[in-house]
Amino acid sequence: MTSASHHDHYTILGVDPDATDAQITHAYRVLLRRHHPDTRGATNGDDAAAEDTQLQHVLAAYTVLHDPRQRADYDRYRRPPAPQHRRTRATPGSHAVILGTITTTRPTGLTPVEPADTPPTAATILDLLRAILDPRS
Repeated sequence: MTSASHHDHYTILGVDPDATDAQITHAYRVLLRRHHPDTRGATNGDDAAAEDTQLQHVLAAYTVLHDPRQRADYDRYRRPPAPQHRRTRATPGSHAVILGTITTTRPTGLTPVEPADTPPTAATILDLLRAILDPRS
């Protein structure tokens, strides 16, 4: 069984996620007239069932999107999660892309550290990490 909660409410109403309340209400009223049994005209049994299902989706979408609190909750729910850092396979020269200009925070402010002409070694990277993470420096 498919419920209206599995559908995108903005798509059902045909509006963008940044639509105003007036745009949402206008789209709802247009779709309500189109799918309501009193205004849609004569339909056969299968078409009537499909129209009734569509009307239920429209009603559910409007119920959520016209209420600011429900809309905010829905927007948080439908927003994809923030991208996670993925480990990628290193390629020759990729250290320059990954490291770029390294900045360390010191009590006096930010001091940029320029990348070396030669690729950093594991020991150099460990020394940098220790210097950054050591609270005594």
